[in-house]
Amino acid sequence: MSLALVRVDDRLVHGQVLLGWGPALDPARYVVVDDGLAADPFERALIEASVGTVPLEVLALAAAVPRLAALALAPEPAIVLVRSLPEVARLVAGLARAGALLPAINLGGLHYAPGKSRVH
Repeated sequence: MSLALVRVDDRLVHGQVLLGWGPALDPARYVVVDDGLAADPFERALIEASVGTVPLEVLALAAAVPRLAALALAPEPAIVLVRSLPEVARLVAGLARAGALLPAINLGGLHYAPGKSRVH
């Protein structure tokens, strides 16, 4: 189980991920896929400091596809966090082209904001 959890949640790394999913899945690393966060050294440093001793990688989508394709073959579990549905759709398409299929995607907090369609 190498990509133990692929989660869409606009909060990315937060308590439910670190205190709920983390202990249950015991990841060897967290991987955050987010173009904006990857381009902002200050924000990236903040999020990297939040996970304690587990390594965290923050990757832009283009870099995430080959990295996650490699991690999909690794024996150690990883938790992958993506901010939005359009981003995870692009990630899934890229991984499919690379031959790495995701068995499931976990939907977390997708909070309403202007420009989004409210469904619940």
